[in-house]
Amino acid sequence: MPVLDAIADPVLLLRTDGTLVQRNRAARAQLPAALPGRTLVPPGSQEARRLASYLSLCARSAQPLSGVLDLHDGSRRRRFRCRAAWVGDVEGGCVLAHLFGAGSLPEEASDPARGERVGPERDQILTRLYRIGHEERLRLARDLHDQSGQSIAALAMGIGALEKHVTSAAGREQIQRLRSQLGEVSKELHRIAVELRPTALDDFGLGVALRRLVTDWGASRGVATDFGLTGREPDLASDVEITLYRLCQEALTNIAKHAAGVTTVSVALQYEGEAVSLIVEDDGIGCREGGLSTSRLVADGKFGIVGMRERVGLVGGSFEIESSPESGTTLVARIGTPERRT
Repeated sequence: MPVLDAIADPVLLLRTDGTLVQRNRAARAQLPAALPGRTLVPPGSQEARRLASYLSLCARSAQPLSGVLDLHDGSRRRRFRCRAAWVGDVEGGCVLAHLFGAGSLPEEASDPARGERVGPERDQILTRLYRIGHEERLRLARDLHDQSGQSIAALAMGIGALEKHVTSAAGREQIQRLRSQLGEVSKELHRIAVELRPTALDDFGLGVALRRLVTDWGASRGVATDFGLTGREPDLASDVEITLYRLCQEALTNIAKHAAGVTTVSVALQYEGEAVSLIVEDDGIGCREGGLSTSRLVADGKFGIVGMRERVGLVGGSFEIESSPESGTTLVARIGTPERRT
């Protein structure tokens, strides 16, 4: 691992169950008893469950996520701050974890909301990885839409031509089954393409895509929703568009999961010159003070808000969230938008 060995901090390649695959020179020095093929925490422990939850979230996330890891090196228990990201083309798919700040840390030290910032060089690397991943998902979405869509259309035409030569009842029944299966394949490919890159962003732009998302979400859950757009939409960078769209998706998902008693959700998209803000408000039960700190969320295995903070940070934005018991929750993301990148 010559590239990883050049990094001064410990770097680990992990399976999502916490099994160590590879480690760089710095990790071998700081965690000498942690060997490839073994787990870094006692199996079945609370630490193992927390680690597996964090690594699984990293595997599903589009961007690196911050966390705090309590790892075991023989009889020693060590705490590291960490930034981790999914690397799909290494060892069949692993989480690359960049460790720093070893030792006993106060919980506040791991909370980006309190102003901590990792080194600029590390941030630049992680941001570049995020954008590369975004560009790859965009390419895959286009391939699914264009190439696979054409193939499905050709198959449908072929089945139609074949049907003219089938006269038996059994043959026609088989033709209908093939049509049905092809329709299911088409729907699944469309779903995957939308997950990679929502087509509404390309077809209608961010404002219309968010309005549709919010309206459909409210209708499906019986919650009153309101969407507002102010200002003139600039020519947004592609990664900014997808970040704000995914942020709104995640916020609505969190509301559905955790905001008991919610009856109204308001979403606003505001453009001010070259800046854009997304505001999501609900009238749910809210959260006690301190319950939304990164350290508390990671400890509880709740990574949705952690992921939102990281996602916004990787496109140069800021993220704030306010909540109090019985007063609902307000989420605000602000991003200064650069020129569009293709």
